[in-house]
This record gives sequence, structure tokens and C-alpha cells, in this order.
Amino acid sequence: MNYKALIINKDDNVAVALDNLEADELVDIRCGEDILHYKVIESIPKYHKFAIVSIPVRQRVIKYGETIGETTQNVPVGAHVHIHNVRSLRGYTGS
Repeated sequence: MNYKALIINKDDNVAVALDNLEADELVDIRCGEDILHYKVIESIPKYHKFAIVSIPVRQRVIKYGETIGETTQNVPVGAHVHIHNVRSLRGYTGS
């Protein structure tokens, strides 16, 4: 079976597009041995992330099972997750 996106770790809240995805496209996503189905709500460039759950503002973005940033706005399922709606936590001290 062909799949166009990958969930790297079962704890991730984003998937990675393995090809350019079009808005409103139904996408097969590999997660381990499972194939899941999600609809992206906007165009997602190849190798970019999209939300597989709703991620509220100021919540952690999880990829590789690790926090890679924090949302700066509410991110709905299927939305592009990138620098326009995520800030880095690199060097963040928790204050």
C-alpha cells in the first residue's frame, strides 16, 4: 500500500508529508505497521508537518516522540504545522 505521510512515533501529534499534499486531500499515513487516514485542510509541502489532532495555542508540538516547539495559535487537524504557527523552545528555561 502506498502512503503519503508518516507518523514517526506513536506519541507524535504531527505527521510528516512524504510528498506534496493538496488541500482537502485524503491522505494515507503510516504509523508503525498501521495505515491511518486523515484529511489535510490546506496544502502541505513535501517533508513539512501537519496536525493529526487539534493542538491548542501554547501546547507542545511532538515529533520523534519529543517536544520540538509550542503552538502560537490553535492548530486544527489537517493544518500545516510550521514557523507561522509554532515557536521553537530551543534554549527555553521554563519561565
